[in-house]
Amino acid sequence: MSVPDEVKATVQTVLDLCTTAFHYGYVPFVLWCGWKLGPDKGCEPFHLTHLLWHY
Repeated sequence: MSVPDEVKATVQTVLDLCTTAFHYGYVPFVLWCGWKLGPDKGCEPFHLTHLLWHY
């Protein structure tokens, strides 16, 4: 039993969308997790300026 071409095209489109979402969403997700969880005990609080320079 073969798979119809429409199903193959739909699966390929979904995989392409998932790949694109992963590529553009990974770094913002990691940054969001860092802000959400906060710093480890004993570390100074995180500020947006730390992305540009560390004072």
